[in-house]
Amino acid sequence: MRPGIYTVLLLFFLLSGVVFSFTASDYFYSSEEDVTVTRENFTLNGTEYEILFFDGEETFLLKNGEPVNDSEEISQALHDYYMEKYYPSEEEIQEVRDLVAGFNASRNDGYDWKNKEEYVCREILFTDKRVMMDGEPVWCHDDDSCYRNALLLYSAYSQGMGWGSYDVVLQPLKDFSYASYGLDFIIENMTTKLDAVDEGDVVETFDYIDESIPTMKDYVDDIEATIFRTPRRDDLADKEACHLVCYGMCPSFDLDENILDELDAKVAELTDNIGPFAEYEDTSSTIYDNTGMRFSQYLNVTTSSQYDTVFAPLEGKGIELEEYADEASGLVSNTSFMIKLERLKELRQSIRGDINGNNFETLDEDMEEYTELLDEVQNASDNLYSIYNKTADAKNNAEMLLFEIGTKDLGPLDREKFDELRNRTSQLDKEFSSGMTASQLAGLEENYTEISDDAMRLLGSIESTGTSQAIVYFRSFARRLNGGLAQFAETTNITSVEDIPENQFTTLGGFSLLVFLSLGSIVLLFFLYILRACRHSSIKLIVVTGFVISMLVLGAFAASLFFFMQKTSTDATMDEFLVDFKDRETVAIVVDAGLLNTKEYDAISGCAENLVESIRATNKSAYIYTLKSGGGCTKSYESHDEELNEEMCLSDISESGSVIYLKPSSTIEEPKLYTTYLSKAEIYATTDYYEYCPLSTMFE
Repeated sequence: MRPGIYTVLLLFFLLSGVVFSFTASDYFYSSEEDVTVTRENFTLNGTEYEILFFDGEETFLLKNGEPVNDSEEISQALHDYYMEKYYPSEEEIQEVRDLVAGFNASRNDGYDWKNKEEYVCREILFTDKRVMMDGEPVWCHDDDSCYRNALLLYSAYSQGMGWGSYDVVLQPLKDFSYASYGLDFIIENMTTKLDAVDEGDVVETFDYIDESIPTMKDYVDDIEATIFRTPRRDDLADKEACHLVCYGMCPSFDLDENILDELDAKVAELTDNIGPFAEYEDTSSTIYDNTGMRFSQYLNVTTSSQYDTVFAPLEGKGIELEEYADEASGLVSNTSFMIKLERLKELRQSIRGDINGNNFETLDEDMEEYTELLDEVQNASDNLYSIYNKTADAKNNAEMLLFEIGTKDLGPLDREKFDELRNRTSQLDKEFSSGMTASQLAGLEENYTEISDDAMRLLGSIESTGTSQAIVYFRSFARRLNGGLAQFAETTNITSVEDIPENQFTTLGGFSLLVFLSLGSIVLLFFLYILRACRHSSIKLIVVTGFVISMLVLGAFAASLFFFMQKTSTDATMDEFLVDFKDRETVAIVVDAGLLNTKEYDAISGCAENLVESIRATNKSAYIYTLKSGGGCTKSYESHDEELNEEMCLSDISESGSVIYLKPSSTIEEPKLYTTYLSKAEIYATTDYYEYCPLSTMFE
């Protein structure tokens, strides 16, 4: 099978590591901390070797700085090194031979009599094998032979020694003979082993010698303490020990235990040195096993790390995509998409588990499938969002058209058409929900588009009539007058600009009355001048009638002026509000949390955030003020929240260039828009309306 791209990448990473020198810490287990690494260096045939110990345990054999992973090569290198370092030299082996021979010679070199010691005593006691009984040599080496030997000894010396029975000498004879021949046996074995010693049995040989020395010392004690001895000359302690006990039949004894001590020390030294050599095969096996296990661990860690390097960005992308795709699947129902999404989630978890668990068998195939699924799920999610957003955009477009129409001055017929469109929209809004199929959403989109088309026709009809055009012009004239009045109030400080709409009958009514009186005075003077110039009564009647009509027209004009100045400032159209809003630098969006349940709060606060983003895109500063039921508020801007008390909160809101209040309602009501003296919008709408938030498109 063609190697996957991930396999190629991993091989590259792993092979790249070969150029770097061996680093012991790379091979620590994850559970190991503060590992002490020690080294033992040696050279064989010009090649540099190192034994690495992890916390005292042989772990690696390095050859010219690189670990050896061949069991035979490890074993041969350790064998040669340990032979060189630990195997005893011929001089050391000969020294042991000499000590054994020296001790053996001390058994019969004589203490008081030259060359008369242990072996002479054997002759005296008839245990030297020279006497034959029943065709067998006599010597005490087991119960039967010792019994016969004791009888012979008794028959030979009983009268002279005054023995009443052979039992007197049986046990002392055993003690001496067993010890004497026991030394012969041990020394003979030692000598034979030393003469034939090689690396195959060197440990066994020196272990035998080391283990036999305590027995030899016990035998020496038994020989030197035999009651058949003559006490040593000039040895008061021995004479006292022998007094009335020893038979004086054998020479005095003094076997050289100093040589045994020297032999014991030398053999112990050699045994300690030979110990590592004896275990070189076990040590080789330990190094080989540790090398294999740590190589495997290092390979797993390295491979896992490299897979993680490749997978981590895909995993991060996948986690984000899963959230994005979950939202898309909640908006539009699609079974095949859900199957792919679930497979994507399953693969991500499976791949992560395999990487962490060092299970690399199917990773390449899984990661290739995962990469392909990422693209497929991404494209499918975008498509579902596109389907849903088309319907949502159609809904928002219809809502905004109805929003705009609702701010217009509608006649009875237009109001009836508007209410019919609003009812149709409300019915569609009830049907529009998350989890619909693509075909259902397409149907809704078509219906919303039909409403938008009807709304556009209604809006065009409203704006195209002569009456509407006249109203538009008059509203524009009234808005300019409001602007002039606001500027005058601000310049002269006669009153606060914000107080004008609060006292509209005084301010706007007074201004309209002033306009009426001013124009009326001019008309009055004009008609008085005409009356003075006229001579005929009939003409005067016409002039008076014209004056009355003019005053009525002026009165109607003044009343209309008051009405439209009030309308354009406290009940403005969307166009008027946006024209006024354009000149505002800061915007406060107010959400009264104390009036909202959880669902309403989530929807309205979400809409507020959308409005903030839309408004900030026009280079204005926008803030969200969340009013609390206990007083005060939270001021949110960008990623920072600031807590304000009630006084500071109200002051902050009032000082904003424009204020938008988002309020809950069981139905979508016509907005209340203020301009000129203060820029304020009061929106009353349902939770569903705020969830889709068509208002955010108003400022784009």
